[in-house]
Amino acid sequence: MSESRASPSQRRLDEERYFSVRYSDAFSVVLVDVNNLSTVKREHGQAAGDEVLRRAAGCIEGAKRPSDVVARVGDDELGMILQGCDEHAAKQERDRRRRLWVSAA
Repeated sequence: MSESRASPSQRRLDEERYFSVRYSDAFSVVLVDVNNLSTVKREHGQAAGDEVLRRAAGCIEGAKRPSDVVARVGDDELGMILQGCDEHAAKQERDRRRRLWVSAA
């Protein structure tokens, strides 16, 4: 992808891939789909849907490590780049954040 056309999220992912190879360090990408967001938007309006997404992002952001990156990657999806996390560690982080989100809901 052309550098000028790449989104900020794509550029950050490219940077993580570069550093992962250069320093032989793992990283993981976790996608978080906010369930029923389209229903919230349809029944309560766009502003309500945006608020649900902001709350989800805030919960994830509040639980992240300093090296993690959280970004919106789709209409109802958030992405997390977890530096230094192999697949097992990424699943643990995902599950930890899921528990926090459920307890905050």
